[in-house]
Amino acid sequence: MLVAHISDTHLGYRQYNMDEREMDFYEAFREAVGLALSEHVDLVVHSGDLFEDPRPPVRALYEAKQGLAKLRERGVKVYAVLGDHDLPKRRAMPPHSLLSEYVHILGLDVDHDVAELQGIKVLIAGLHHHSRRYRDLLKERLGHLARLAEPYSKSVLVLHQSLDRFLPFEYELCLDEVPTSFSYVAMGHVHRRGSAWHHHTLIAYAGSLEVARRDEVAAWREVGKGFYLVDLSGDEPAIHRVDLSCVRPQVEAVVRYEELRQGLARLVEEARACRKPPVVHLRVEGTRIDRRRVYEEAQAVLGRYVLAWRPEFVEEERAAASQGAGRSLDFKELFKEALGSEERASLAYELFKLLKDPSRLEEAKRMVEDYYQRWGTS
Repeated sequence: MLVAHISDTHLGYRQYNMDEREMDFYEAFREAVGLALSEHVDLVVHSGDLFEDPRPPVRALYEAKQGLAKLRERGVKVYAVLGDHDLPKRRAMPPHSLLSEYVHILGLDVDHDVAELQGIKVLIAGLHHHSRRYRDLLKERLGHLARLAEPYSKSVLVLHQSLDRFLPFEYELCLDEVPTSFSYVAMGHVHRRGSAWHHHTLIAYAGSLEVARRDEVAAWREVGKGFYLVDLSGDEPAIHRVDLSCVRPQVEAVVRYEELRQGLARLVEEARACRKPPVVHLRVEGTRIDRRRVYEEAQAVLGRYVLAWRPEFVEEERAAASQGAGRSLDFKELFKEALGSEERASLAYELFKLLKDPSRLEEAKRMVEDYYQRWGTS
């Protein structure tokens, strides 16, 4: 009795406004569907953000339809909830409505269904994303679904929300507010994989299929990208990681400005060892950094071997001056003290670094737009 838990596919996302990155997200979705079929799953649940935008490009709709049609051809039912990226800004039809013959949307007109898996009736319930301002309504609706699940020996709840255990500073629900009458709770919204038990209920984030932001690189290296296989056949559910092989490599490198050419040469060797051209996040440290020289030399050396490279500059002269007046300033801590939120402090710190370089103004604007699309103003 296998369920594939897939989440945060963000079809249509053009990271760095690059065609190649948009294609990467489609490739990840295709591989996930293929692997789910190879594992002979009985059911697929998608826990939100199928699309990057409630008005996705035609190619994103095409890729979604192709993948979902393959699942339907093999008799695999698909259930999905709407994430914050899927939800229309006004009262309008979500993009999933165009795919209604392939996917059952939970949380709008219908919030539950009963599927028969290997002769056992399994309740599948779900709600669309609720921002923090609708927290009370979310808890009320969860209470209703919890009562529906009580008669069933097997049940799955699908949500697209942040829990305090997994995102301590920007969450809509606490772990102990998740109903315990369900066997498995399939979570979306947090892009890092993770799981926790709440009494006899297993709560898990499958994570995103691709690296959508630089701050996901460390988690990708640690726990990979892919989806979960959920085995409901035992007394308690069990999850198994399924990793994708197509994820675009991301390289984080620190290079001394005084040794720029040597550092770039090492980066080329690392990039050439990757199975596809990576995205490189290049941090250049030193004194009196000539940024134009860095851009010209890095582009000349890396251009053939990487898909994109994103620079960051650290001028040590400023650090030395601040140390002379006392201890060095920790800007991230200062932002955290001022804003009272680690997530917002991280945003402010990244913007602070970007805006030191006038040529990166558009990137800063996109970062702000991305933040408010993901987290809202709560």
